[in-house]
Amino acid sequence: MLHRLTSMKFRLHSLRGVLLSTLMCAVVCGSAVRGVAQVAPSPDAPPQGPAGDPNQDDQQQPVATLKVNVNLVSLYFTVHDKHGLLIPHLTKDDFNILEDKAPQKIKNFTAENDQPLTLGILLDTSGSQQNVLPLEQQAGGAFLSRVLRSKDEAFLISFDVNLDLLSDYTNNAHALARAMNQAQRQDQAREGAEDGN
Repeated sequence: MLHRLTSMKFRLHSLRGVLLSTLMCAVVCGSAVRGVAQVAPSPDAPPQGPAGDPNQDDQQQPVATLKVNVNLVSLYFTVHDKHGLLIPHLTKDDFNILEDKAPQKIKNFTAENDQPLTLGILLDTSGSQQNVLPLEQQAGGAFLSRVLRSKDEAFLISFDVNLDLLSDYTNNAHALARAMNQAQRQDQAREGAEDGN
């Protein structure tokens, strides 16, 4: 390996802060989702300022703080060299973890390289694919049968002018391949519908 890894320091302001940030993100993201579902204001209503507008009073909303003591925090990461390539075969001696500038003991260290996959497959069924759609279907089915394992999941969406969910999450490569093979170009599907009328 050309790149020699001597030491890596992962600075964390606070391991507890990571957990707190994650929990707060879930609270904030949940709030953001609820915000999207709100009714749009009337076109006749006065304009509302953007979030953080200095003309609005931010003191109206209370800020909640959640503090949790934990004994173990799991950190998942990948390490890349300066060319963006993964650096394999690292050990816990290659890392330092700091909390508030104090070294922390690494209790468990494992290299995880057999994680479950979650795949989304997009199949272009527009008219421009008339000559290659059968090839794409064949290659897609072969890919799924080689790659998809029982712990993996994949879904299949076809797109042209519209999006169509052809198969929801499943680990069944044959069902996905069958759904992929049943996909038609939009113009073929329209002709078939017209012939049936």
